[in-house]
Amino acid sequence: MNLEIERILQKSDLLPHGLAKLELLEEAIRMLDMTGDNETAYQVRDYLIEVAVHSGFPLKALIAYTWQLNQYDSHPELYPADPLMWSYKWIIVKTSHFPEIPLSQILELTDDLGKRYKQNGYSDRTYYFLKHKVAIDLGNLEEAEHYFHLFNKEERDHMSDCKACEKDALINYYVSQGDNNLALQNALSILYGVLKCAEVPHMTLANLLIPMLIEKSETKANKIHEQGYRIVKNNRNFLVEIGKHLQYCTMTNLSKGIDILEQHLTLTLNHESPLMIMKFNMYAAQFLKKLISQGFTGCPHVPTSYWPNQDDLTLETLYKHIFNQVEAAAQQFDQRNGNCFYTNFFNSLLEA
Repeated sequence: MNLEIERILQKSDLLPHGLAKLELLEEAIRMLDMTGDNETAYQVRDYLIEVAVHSGFPLKALIAYTWQLNQYDSHPELYPADPLMWSYKWIIVKTSHFPEIPLSQILELTDDLGKRYKQNGYSDRTYYFLKHKVAIDLGNLEEAEHYFHLFNKEERDHMSDCKACEKDALINYYVSQGDNNLALQNALSILYGVLKCAEVPHMTLANLLIPMLIEKSETKANKIHEQGYRIVKNNRNFLVEIGKHLQYCTMTNLSKGIDILEQHLTLTLNHESPLMIMKFNMYAAQFLKKLISQGFTGCPHVPTSYWPNQDDLTLETLYKHIFNQVEAAAQQFDQRNGNCFYTNFFNSLLEA
């Protein structure tokens, strides 16, 4: 490795996860590729994938991982399997975020992971867990339920997600089934801080906002809203969770909702996940419709980077703009997925 590449990597180490760090890692990778140092380029891509996945840049992760997997298949003796197979989990979950990736390819990749896990002697638990999560994103709740039960029958091993992530998936499953009480009962270990990780309780608290409001009280729901929003508001990877906090404010605190919308709407301009953008925009459209129905005068502040011609910006035009974006995206995802899940979900939000 030459001194210039080493300098770039050292500089990237000083930066927090985000675009600036990723751009430095990409620059180092380009230089390594030019020198033919594939082994170091492989290691740097390992780091890039981790940063990209956890900071809202899934496309960068997919591109880097495709190169890694091809390199591993060509020279398996040079690279350890476990780190590559661990990253494969992140990649599988992100494939469903892009409507241009065909359903057949998503299913083939998931099954490829299953075959590779079996070849390496891993438990089927993680494979079934991923089949469950992908089915949720595809709007196939019956299939998600099927794989959820298979996942629970398998033993944990070193490739399993952490216990906090698995518990969060259980809670999310119960919420998706409309079983709020079971979701809340199973969340106690997370709510009390016994189970936690880099993404939990961040995702869990967002998923529990509406169940807590319905089944317990607004006071208790406000508590997890304040705690949950504080830990997700500065991380673009939690765009959907931020949207769920906006949904909660649609029901409880329109003034706070305006603050959330104004602070985070521009994240949809350069976020790499079309699925996450669509989900956030669903909650934004629901919120704006509520403002209109309540006779709100004026319009939330939207920067020119999002709405260049401020003269024609009104509450109604902003709502219509976001509504049209969601409607088009939902049609794309539903067409790819072979169902009407996202269109129906969006309609249910607007009717709530």
